[in-house]
Amino acid sequence: MIALLVALFATATAADLDATLATAWKADADLGRAVHAAVPRTTRAPGVVRFVDAATADPDAAPFLAERLRSGDDPPEVRRALAERLGRIDPSGGEWLVDHLAVDPDPIVRGALVASLTYADPTWADAGLALASKDADPTVRAEADLTRRLRAP
Repeated sequence: MIALLVALFATATAADLDATLATAWKADADLGRAVHAAVPRTTRAPGVVRFVDAATADPDAAPFLAERLRSGDDPPEVRRALAERLGRIDPSGGEWLVDHLAVDPDPIVRGALVASLTYADPTWADAGLALASKDADPTVRAEADLTRRLRAP
């Protein structure tokens, strides 16, 4: 049942994202180009990068972050940073996180997507956590448990 719901969500969100992206590119192509050109900064933690630029912090950048994440053109550490940034600037955008959670091959990225669901809309967070709790990778399942506890009232 959960797999069916996630599949339905993913199908709907891909179409929604495409429509939202078309509108976003028409509204602010400069922001879209800036997000796609943004380079994350290295942190003190080995292998961890973060986006710190103003373009990726803009809430209007959410569709462009989701598009870049969905493209799969970036290495895993950059996709992880994209997932974190998307979760921070657009808590209502949980559908994009769940959509990508179902398809990203890297468990580090999937774990970041799950953690980004902490403040997401409950419908999307529940769907994402259900999906993550059945993930093949134990670190993703552990992140789902932690995120579920953080979301508890």
